[in-house]
Amino acid sequence: MMKAARIIAAILIVPAAYILQTTLFQAIRIGSIIPDVILVITVALALTKGEVYAILTGFFMGLLCDIFSMDLIGFYALFYSLAGFFCARLGRNLYIDDLKFPAAVVFFADLAKGIYGYVFLFLLQNHIFTGTFLVRYSIPEAVYTMLVSLVLYPLVRLLFTGVLKDRTETPKGDNNIASIS
Repeated sequence: MMKAARIIAAILIVPAAYILQTTLFQAIRIGSIIPDVILVITVALALTKGEVYAILTGFFMGLLCDIFSMDLIGFYALFYSLAGFFCARLGRNLYIDDLKFPAAVVFFADLAKGIYGYVFLFLLQNHIFTGTFLVRYSIPEAVYTMLVSLVLYPLVRLLFTGVLKDRTETPKGDNNIASIS
């Protein structure tokens, strides 16, 4: 029963994240810099729920971005799926309870998104302005998204590990003496 509630929540979070990205977070932009809510949610799901949740939600959120904002379908779907996969792999072996680690992961994932976008949208079309693009757009967006993640990450994590927690599942990293043997 709880697994079904988590799946429904993951399905509902896709349009909710896109709506937040295109409405509320447009209002808190600084210049042309908008925090990437979709990336924060993808990273949060990757670190808390694992690869499957992160890849699927990242794919569908990216697909929504592609459908409503680009001529190129699959561009962001691929990126958010890959980001979810790699962040989940990274989160498997590292301590995710401290907010500094997820914030750093969000920062580097957003920076990777900027480089990915630069390479495939600008560089392959012979537009070469690497330094200006990184300094004026990618790094400020990564910093802003990281700051927003300090608020959003705990909320997503609470939703998927606290509110929708299955009472029978053992928490990740349980150190009971009985479970060690």
